[in-house]
Amino acid sequence: MAKPEGRAGWKRRIFEILEVLPVGDPVAMAVERAIVVLIVVNVASVVLETVPELRARYGGVFLAIEVGTVILFALEYVLRVWISDEHVPLKRYGRIGARLRYVVSAWAIVDLPALPPSLIGFAFGAYAVNAL
Repeated sequence: MAKPEGRAGWKRRIFEILEVLPVGDPVAMAVERAIVVLIVVNVASVVLETVPELRARYGGVFLAIEVGTVILFALEYVLRVWISDEHVPLKRYGRIGARLRYVVSAWAIVDLPALPPSLIGFAFGAYAVNAL
């Protein structure tokens, strides 16, 4: 794979990694697997945190997992919005129009509700705020 040059090159490469998943691309495969692992780790942490004994003993670990995964999921969401105008069907709407259409798409609507409760909780120091 050629090295991306400039902002447009990086944007296209991120699009390929997150959306196209080129066959045999080790970076794209690693990112896809990492996202799945993060989802599993996040869900497992939220579930295990409901057990009072585990929460008392590992509360700091659960918090670190939640903060880390929420930050990474938020970054992924922002990147997907940024690259949305690389989608062929959305290109005709321009940068802003493509992003707005992406934000109201089924995929984006599934991702978005999970982020605000945790981000708002972190902002106000209420770390036990989960969407699950």
